Amino acid sequence: MSKRFPIQGQPIRSSRGPMVELHGFDVSWRLAELAYAAYSARHGAEQSLARMAQRGGFGLAELAFFVLDALGYECDMRKQTVGPPKRPQRSPFSLQAFARED
Repeated sequence: MSKRFPIQGQPIRSSRGPMVELHGFDVSWRLAELAYAAYSARHGAEQSLARMAQRGGFGLAELAFFVLDALGYECDMRKQTVGPPKRPQRSPFSLQAFARED
């Protein structure tokens, strides 16, 4: 089995239902590396990806945000918005390359 990266659990509320706790899970280390590239470009690399994993990993929204950012989408975390790609083909990555590896 390939190396895995943890995703933090978090509460979620559906539009019609009660709050539900989404328990933590994990993703491929390669997907975490993609997200980390965008994270470190924005916030610096003082905290390594390995250290982030020790501390519980990314939150689910953070992971989605940083993956989309790395793939070239306009992302504004403060406004919680994702827009169209900044530049087509900015990233050499594709999501298929990060499918679950077991």
